[in-house]
Amino acid sequence: MHWSDDPSAHKRSPPQPFLPIASPSTSPIFSALLGPFSVIHALSRGLLLGVTALLYIVLVYGVCLIFLPISSLNRAMKGIFTAITCRLALYLMGYWWIETEVASPKRGAKGVSQITDLSPRRGDLIVSNWTSYVDVIYLAFRHNPTFLLPVFSSLPETPTKRFGRQTGTGSAAILTNLPQPPLLGYMRVTLPALLARTGSLPETFAVPPKGMYKTLRDARKSERGPVALFPEGTTGNGRAVLRFGEGVLAEADIGSEQEGTIWIKFIKHSAPTAFAASATCSTPTPLKHLLLSLLWTPTPFPARNVTIRSLHPSASPSSPSFLPSEILANAPGGLDSAGSDGKGAWREACATVLAETGKAFTRKDHLVRHSANHAIPSFYCPTCHRPFKRLDLLQRHEKRGICGDEGYLKRRRTSESDDLPQSQPRPTMHSIQLEDQSILPSSGVIPEFLIGDNNDWGFGLWPPDPWETLLQDTSVPLLSESAITVDGSWNGGGNIMTPRTFESTEREGEGVVNQGLIHKLQKAFPELEIDIPHLTVSLENYWTEISPTFPFIHKGTFDLLASPPELVIMMYIAGSTHTASRPDPSHRKIVQRIRGVLVEHCGLEMPISSLQAFCLCHVYDTWYSTRESQFVAQCMWPVMVTHSRKKGIGVVGRPEHEPQEQEAWASWAKDEERRRAAFCVLLIDTQLSAFWNQHPSRQLSIFAHNINLPCPRCQWEASTASDWFNVREPPSPSASVTRKPRSGYLPGLHPEFQVNVVSEGYSTAILSALAAEPQLPFRVDLENALGVEMILIGLMAIAWDCRTRGGMGIRFREGTAHWRPIVMNAVINVRAAWEIEVNHAQPCIEIRDMRDTFAISVISVLSDIPMLQVAAGATSICGAAIGPRQYADAKRRLRLWCKTEDAWTCLWQSARYLRQSLFADWGLYSPWAGFLTTLVCWAYAWASSRDDRLSPASDTPMQFASILLDTILGSPDRMETLNIGISDLIACTAERLSGGEEIERDNAGLMWRLIGSGARRRSSADRPTLV
Repeated sequence: MHWSDDPSAHKRSPPQPFLPIASPSTSPIFSALLGPFSVIHALSRGLLLGVTALLYIVLVYGVCLIFLPISSLNRAMKGIFTAITCRLALYLMGYWWIETEVASPKRGAKGVSQITDLSPRRGDLIVSNWTSYVDVIYLAFRHNPTFLLPVFSSLPETPTKRFGRQTGTGSAAILTNLPQPPLLGYMRVTLPALLARTGSLPETFAVPPKGMYKTLRDARKSERGPVALFPEGTTGNGRAVLRFGEGVLAEADIGSEQEGTIWIKFIKHSAPTAFAASATCSTPTPLKHLLLSLLWTPTPFPARNVTIRSLHPSASPSSPSFLPSEILANAPGGLDSAGSDGKGAWREACATVLAETGKAFTRKDHLVRHSANHAIPSFYCPTCHRPFKRLDLLQRHEKRGICGDEGYLKRRRTSESDDLPQSQPRPTMHSIQLEDQSILPSSGVIPEFLIGDNNDWGFGLWPPDPWETLLQDTSVPLLSESAITVDGSWNGGGNIMTPRTFESTEREGEGVVNQGLIHKLQKAFPELEIDIPHLTVSLENYWTEISPTFPFIHKGTFDLLASPPELVIMMYIAGSTHTASRPDPSHRKIVQRIRGVLVEHCGLEMPISSLQAFCLCHVYDTWYSTRESQFVAQCMWPVMVTHSRKKGIGVVGRPEHEPQEQEAWASWAKDEERRRAAFCVLLIDTQLSAFWNQHPSRQLSIFAHNINLPCPRCQWEASTASDWFNVREPPSPSASVTRKPRSGYLPGLHPEFQVNVVSEGYSTAILSALAAEPQLPFRVDLENALGVEMILIGLMAIAWDCRTRGGMGIRFREGTAHWRPIVMNAVINVRAAWEIEVNHAQPCIEIRDMRDTFAISVISVLSDIPMLQVAAGATSICGAAIGPRQYADAKRRLRLWCKTEDAWTCLWQSARYLRQSLFADWGLYSPWAGFLTTLVCWAYAWASSRDDRLSPASDTPMQFASILLDTILGSPDRMETLNIGISDLIACTAERLSGGEEIERDNAGLMWRLIGSGARRRSSADRPTLV
């Protein structure tokens, strides 16, 4: 069951879902005086409802027989007659106006307005709770669906036992499940029959009855309109969602691969009053309830209220982003509630989503904590005197240390007064004694972190990762900062201790690798075998090969001897991948151990170095290790994002003094290092969606990340304070907008943070790039390569939001319906400006990385990366096994994609990239970019050809691959077929991938299988000429 948000629900344990809700007591005198009027009104309105029901039967089952030969017209007329009669019935019951709400993943009016025109249609499934016959009448009036009820067998299965802490209540007792009858299928029920069955138990049969649908998939395909299912099987009083029967809502019926949309609707009735009983009918007496409860009112036409909450389609079970495992991880019982075989995962996930769509709570302590939000503020910060309604919010506020010097100025509302006079001393968190200790998990011990309220309606539209459950409310946004203005004069200010403030040329060997550093590293990790020469070479390789791609460690102020061993070892392991010898396989276990140590010791006081080491763990496992480690890194990445929010690496304060030259360089380096660490977190997080089409951990719009763009490369790589002072750029006075204190807060920035200066460098740059302005306001050159890459990443984040959430974010409101060409034009515009600037530059790591990122981004926008891999024969994608059904579906989707203009554009862009990079030097992303672009060429050739077999490669594949690419690039029009030279192109790419890491060799094996590993290579003389 799932808890209701009734304010008094926490006083009952458990919430009896089948007991009728009693009305508040009133005076017997009033009852006696108003009794005759209630009898007259009930009988008169009951008679009118009877006439309405008779009119419905005559129109729908009589008049509509005339239109029976024309099925479409017959259904349309039935829908009109049903809507008229059902709305009239609702009006007679007192429902003059029915309130509807849409739970949208985008907050504000924009998120609701984008789906107001959508409604269930043929092939769609409506999943709703069932509390009264009013629910049925409303659904018939609004959608005229085909109603279905689950049908169970009368032969119960053998009860099963479960052991341990699997109840979700903290009990370790043995659970014995009650016998659950197996599901036979779904029975179609007419509107009058369903009204009569209100409150009755689900029907059971020894054999499947006639006319029953075995699966929901069959019902959705057969019916000519939407299908409505009440998975509870009977009605309740609305205080809880009843447990769904075994077998209901199976994955085969509602999985994301099924066609059509699943609409989650929660119908919630208003609380009863002294003169209006509850509309919920949990007993099998609908007629008695109608006359003696619903219509029994002293006034002729009382106004009743009912609210219909619908979940946004992008968060429903039919959405590709719907993951039952992430939802069940936070539900009582966790994944164990789905059973040992996992077949009930979708059923339990849908039950959780349905309950929380109606603002229900899955745990009683969540309800108690939510109720505290509506209480009077009782906790005050001893520093800034800010009031809090919950103790955990005050604890979080004190740990952050964000109290301002001016104190908290409370903004009064209308008719509001302080509960405590100003002269009265504010109580501190240590002096407050709770009146009711039962609301805490333990009355004796107050935990360090308490789960706070999300200021939402329970279920997150993007289900949080399992690790974020205890950390989400103690986390601050990832990228938010106030602008820091450092004056150019270095005369004022006192001396303070600044960490890692030395110039590498003046330390006289203190930053050089020595035996003491080796002893320190081996003491932390005894299994590490390392010597001074190897460590020195690996660290140099890190600065030359890894740091240009992920520049979040400042070399000029980096103290090698004082840095944590985890960070130094990760720099060594990452750099060792570029040495002459093959990487040590034992490094994989060391990386796993380092990640475990970082996760175990993460806290609010976690330094930036821990985040940097965690990023390097992810980089190593993703690009230099095995496919299994890549999957583990992607699964563990939400932990990194959560701790980066908790650390608040993008939130910095004002300098307390006027720094001198050396101190100013160190302070600037620390601030820039924090900013770049935040950017690299966002970079890697967005790469999950852009490179692998996986769900990132970012929960905010990309326009909510307000932060300055990274500084130029020359300023970042300055080795001394004097060099930095000569090349530094003073802050632009127009880059920030001054705001009054407490006038509001930035989107995505927590309201507890007081921000007076708003810097919009990153947000404004992305908006300008999205508008494809001829003169971009940011610098697109090699010196600002990281900034350009982050802007490109921002465009990819917008593409992901449009694909999965239906909008571009909170700032860009136009063109949401045509997001693909808008984002594509923005990417091409930025790429053109980049190539003009670096056209005559010497080849370097940044140029190769940007070339590869542009190529992968184009494929991410115009195609589907998992579809290409599955259609090519991949056996697993990001840890998920691929079966025959997924393979056939990918082949079908590939042929549909090939007919679009996006396919030809994607092919041309892929050929352009391959022509530039296939026979040139490769960078970090080049193996993956080359693999994907080659798959695009193969997919277009395969889908446009009638023959699935490819011709074998020739003895000179490079020559024919070049001819093929030139032919594609030189074609003035779309090429309908592409079946010559593909095998040579695949062979060239596979040859280059064969010499890489394990993941690259696996991709090479996949490409060899496409052209046949044992196929005879045709000689160049036998090859036909490309036209």
